[in-house]
Amino acid sequence: GRVRGARGKVASGVQIVVYNYGAAGGWTWMTWPVLGKTVTKPDGRYELLVPMANSYVVGCYSSYWSKENDLYLCDYMPEQIRVQQSKYAVEQDFDLIPAGNLILHACDESGNTITHERLMKMGSLGGVLAYASDGAFRSLPAIYWPAFKNKDNVRDSIPNLVVPLDTPARVNVMFWTVPKAGKFLLQADCAGDGFVISQAGGFYKVDLHFELARTKVLEAQRRLKQSGGTAGIEQTAKETIDRLNRELSQAAGLKSGSDRTRILQDILAQAIIVCEDLVLTKATADVPRSRQGNVTVTIRDDKGQPVRNTHISYRQTSHDFLFGFTQTLGFILNDQMKPDEMSEGQKRDMFRKMKDAGLNLFKVGLFWDQLQKGPDSYDFGQWDAKLGLPFARESGFRLFGHGLVQGQTPKFFYEKSFAQQLLILQSHLDKTIGYYQERYPDMFLIWNILNEPASTALFGPQEFTEDQVVTFIDVATKAARKRTDKSKLLINHGNLFWDMGVQHQVKNHPHFRQGFYFTSPLSIIELLEKNETDYDLIGYEHYPGAHVENPWVKIEDICIDLSRTVDLLDKLASYGKGVHITEFSVPGDYRSDWVSGYWRKKWNLQSQAEFLRKFYTLAFSRPEIHEITWWGGSDREQWNVKGGLLDKHNNPKPAYDTLKSLISSWTTSGIAHTDSEGKARIQGFAGRYEMSAEQADKELRGDFYIRERKSTQQTIRLTDNRRN
Repeated sequence: GRVRGARGKVASGVQIVVYNYGAAGGWTWMTWPVLGKTVTKPDGRYELLVPMANSYVVGCYSSYWSKENDLYLCDYMPEQIRVQQSKYAVEQDFDLIPAGNLILHACDESGNTITHERLMKMGSLGGVLAYASDGAFRSLPAIYWPAFKNKDNVRDSIPNLVVPLDTPARVNVMFWTVPKAGKFLLQADCAGDGFVISQAGGFYKVDLHFELARTKVLEAQRRLKQSGGTAGIEQTAKETIDRLNRELSQAAGLKSGSDRTRILQDILAQAIIVCEDLVLTKATADVPRSRQGNVTVTIRDDKGQPVRNTHISYRQTSHDFLFGFTQTLGFILNDQMKPDEMSEGQKRDMFRKMKDAGLNLFKVGLFWDQLQKGPDSYDFGQWDAKLGLPFARESGFRLFGHGLVQGQTPKFFYEKSFAQQLLILQSHLDKTIGYYQERYPDMFLIWNILNEPASTALFGPQEFTEDQVVTFIDVATKAARKRTDKSKLLINHGNLFWDMGVQHQVKNHPHFRQGFYFTSPLSIIELLEKNETDYDLIGYEHYPGAHVENPWVKIEDICIDLSRTVDLLDKLASYGKGVHITEFSVPGDYRSDWVSGYWRKKWNLQSQAEFLRKFYTLAFSRPEIHEITWWGGSDREQWNVKGGLLDKHNNPKPAYDTLKSLISSWTTSGIAHTDSEGKARIQGFAGRYEMSAEQADKELRGDFYIRERKSTQQTIRLTDNRRN
């Protein structure tokens, strides 16, 4: 091929690298095996002989020697283009785009420069170490490409982001350890303005420790303004923030080295904790405003007469808010992939313990490839037994139909044309929803008709276009709407931070074409919004610091702090639909060879329980959120390592006790006094209540309801329930 630069000028001496794309997973050049390298000739042309492969990525990297930095920097944006093998000779031209460099400079606490190799050891997700973004959870078309001291030695290279010109860019580092605070995805945003480079080949040396600390201190100032006048915490937070600003100014003048690093890391840790304290204090105060209501009840006895000047007892018997759990994989699989791991007695015991803790929702994994093994072969009954649905009904749980359509799709489905697939899709939703509504009447509240549509596992194998994705989802929602009764339709999404710039890594890729890409939940949500897709609820999976090891996948995930979580929830709320935290858990263990994120300290049973308490408080305080489901009733669940509320023997863990205590604190009971008209005003958390009163030789009972953020009036006729 041939490489051209600015104004079509031929580019000589440009490095060309050919990777075997089909031989490895991951999203970046760091995970692809190299098949060959060369450089362009004086006429801009290159030629390279490489081994045969089914799919290549051809990378083009133009750099120059920066005397000021003693590094090779990029003057053009690195380009990586996917090429399918169709013939023995492949020609691939490049027209390069001018770009600049954000050199990520940092020292460790021993004073050593953090190199590209060191950053890799800190952790990556799909090969992503750092990425550039705007101010709204969206990545920029930037490429992580180290600044080399020697082009043949990546080991000593310096972390570097190649970014588009004249575009404010915020730097995001994926796995940054902050002693006493945790290991987080953190952002450096140049005091909110973003870093801007205007000249091709230009650079900005980002003082990473300083910028991360400054960004978080400014975030603390923003949280202080949003705190809502909470006495006590505001004054303490203000004093801390003022002190951190002074320390930050002093640190700016210090020479780079170990002492400066320790000071800035301590400032960053304190700023993270202050931000979290502020959002949690506000959330605690918001809980009653968001989740309670009041009712004025007029109470009459069994003869219709007002029950005047009488003490009445009341207690909440159900919650409107959905506290869920699931044990889908743990019910059907064990470590050796054998079915029916849990005995019937263990399943019944689990449901009993979950009910005792106050949970009221069971998430039912309705995986298509398990329900339908062939074009005309459904087996609902066997699947119900594996999941323990009879025990869910026996325990009085409400149900959530999870994952009706997702990556787990029968093989025969992919062998059909798109038109045939749509007919099969309609039939599947009609049969599945119909069966479960008839088998378990009035128990299913929500149907997750489409799970993780941004995942390449669903649409990727078929290389769907954007129009096909829209049509597919539209057909699914209409088919489900036609079949459901009063249930709500939900579309479930993975981590918003999955938009880590992966769509900019490879051009001519089916997942990222037409300006549309499948790895960003935001792109799917906004696509559905633009097309006015008929569904009710947005589902969101939240797995901060997840560590997953099972036969299908290994994940070491990023962790975001609780203040950044508030920004994420704000973004979801901005779409105007109800939000459900459909999947949430954190590990209960952290092993020496792990690199995944964590909160405060490496995960253990106590930090798992404490993080649960704080996240549930944040989510429960927000009126747009209607559900939190902990993914994993017990540690037999094959997702987060030791991520259950119970251990493998169904013994309660600290996380279970914490959740039980939280739900109890959000459950109302008390005594009211009726006036001369038989009226009483009661405030409490939304849900159904039972009321009782003593009158002469009678024990009178009745029910009433409280709705969130509403004041209602109800007349209750009590009946005599005293046994003779």
